[in-house]
Order: sequence, then C-alpha cells, then structure tokens
Amino acid sequence: MEIFEFALFTKWEDNLRFLAEVLADKEEWIYSNPEKEYNEGNNSARYSYPILRNYLEYTFQKIKAENKIAYTEDKK
Repeated sequence: MEIFEFALFTKWEDNLRFLAEVLADKEEWIYSNPEKEYNEGNNSARYSYPILRNYLEYTFQKIKAENKIAYTEDKK
C-alpha cells in the first residue's frame, strides 16, 4: 500500500479494528463473500476490514494526487 511508503503505522491491525468497530460509522467493512473476491483477483479480501483498508488507501492516493498533503519545514 502506498500509504505505508508515506507514513509509519504501528499496530496497524489494532488501529484498523478500532477505527472499524468504534470510530467509523457502522458499515459492513468486510466483503459478503471474501473467498469469491479473492478468487477474482481482489487481494485485499484476505485482510481484515478490506473495504475500510481500500477506502483509506484510495483516499490517501487522491489527496496526494491533489497535493493536499502538508509537510513540516524539515519535510518530516
């Protein structure tokens, strides 16, 4: 995921679970048939909360493409 090249995420799975179960709106963050999704080439189907994971990645890619990411003076 491109987002991991940009930032360090510690305890990613724990934080993703917290986001999905506590912070985010109550949504179905998993596929109804993950095996079918995976067999059709959707590799994210093998992970927990694949829909939320994809949402975060594509949102990051979008704001990056739109140059909406701010950096500190030392670029960190």
